[in-house]
Order: sequence, then structure tokens, then C-alpha cells
Amino acid sequence: MKNMIEEDEIDLKELWQVIVRYKSTIVFVTVLITIAALVYAFAKTPIYEVKSNIQAGFIGDKLLDNSDVVVKKLRIIFNVDDKLQTKKKFISEVSNISTNKKLKNFIEIQTQAVSNEEALKKNKEVVSYLQKVYAPKIDQYIINTKN
Repeated sequence: MKNMIEEDEIDLKELWQVIVRYKSTIVFVTVLITIAALVYAFAKTPIYEVKSNIQAGFIGDKLLDNSDVVVKKLRIIFNVDDKLQTKKKFISEVSNISTNKKLKNFIEIQTQAVSNEEALKKNKEVVSYLQKVYAPKIDQYIINTKN
């Protein structure tokens, strides 16, 4: 019984001696990993992300389109799900389009790019597309209400 208790004890002096014995290896590995991490951090291009929320439009009290349908169309048009790896350099992309879980009839658009300006430009491209698609319906409603 006494042998079992002695085997479960941790000898701190012995552990310290192991650390001292291998201190050059420990320092070398630590420095090597730190240098590799620094090289990676400074060599990696930063990616900026822009998010926006758009409310699905209403004409009077009638919804133009269900937000789920609009999201599905936009995901196909802006190739969100099928990213093709091309040889051209990455500048910007629409990374996600989804319905907002907290706000009903809101669509969340996320874009990523190598600069904040490029990400914002790509985000505005999606918004402009939506405005162009629904402009005829809105114009028709205006004409009908004037008559």
C-alpha cells in the first residue's frame, strides 16, 4: 500500500531538472514557432468584411417578394455557394447572403475583399442589383396610384 502512494507523488525537483536539461531545445522550438507565426502574420493579406441589412420592400401593405425567395435568387446570381477557384488574384466576393434571424423580412449581405473600399463596393453592387430588379414594380405601383 505504501508503494502505491509513493508512485503517485510528483517530484517537482525531478521535473525542474528535466526542464533545465532540455532548456536549449525548449527555447529553440519556442523561437522557431514564434518566427514562423510572425512570418505568416505579416505575409498574409488582410481580409476586410462588410455586412449590411436590407428590408424586403412593400408596396402598400403587400410584400414585393418573400425574403427567403430573394435570398435564394441572390445566392445563385452572386455565386455564393459555388466558389470556383480561379487563378486570378482575389479582390472581392459576396461571402454570404441570408435572412436575418432577428428581424423579419430583412436580408443580410456579407462581402469580403482585400480593402474596406472594395468590400463596400461589392456590397453596393448587390444592393444596386436589387434596386434595379424591383424598380419596374415600384414604378408600376406609382403609375397605378396616380391614375
